[in-house]
Amino acid sequence: MNVVVNAAALVAAPSIAVADLSEDTRLLDIEARIWGLYELAHQHDDEMTRLHCHCVDQLKALSESRPDMDSKQRWDFITQTAESKEHERLVKLTDPYHDQIEALVKEMWPIKARTADGRRAKFEVLVACCMSLDWQDTDKDADWDTMMARHLLLEFMGGKEADELRKRFIA
Repeated sequence: MNVVVNAAALVAAPSIAVADLSEDTRLLDIEARIWGLYELAHQHDDEMTRLHCHCVDQLKALSESRPDMDSKQRWDFITQTAESKEHERLVKLTDPYHDQIEALVKEMWPIKARTADGRRAKFEVLVACCMSLDWQDTDKDADWDTMMARHLLLEFMGGKEADELRKRFIA
């Protein structure tokens, strides 16, 4: 009887391993699709940042030069400028990519990462697409709570993948 049970266990083990690899293959496929969309979603970031800063500077200057205007009037004035309209256009241009990334993250998250590479994929997507920008800071610049959580996640990930990622955060 033990021989039969052991033989059955040996037959079942490869199917579990195949399922594990299949799940991680799905994670890596989704990750690749996310990075393609991420590039498209962030292709105008520099210009959007420049325009945003310009509008903020204009708003500050307007509040000093036009004390007779309330904050809503100043905001309404700024939103009618060419810079604000261009910023809004670029944001709307990138919104569909962000929406697709969000849908892929929601598809990715329930899939259990079975290998270090699958865990790496989920970690990188978490840091780049879900967490605030300070999660990408080096250890020297990161808030203590962010750094501690990131270190714990990398410890849980383990392997050479975690070691490579850890190097990215060293100051």
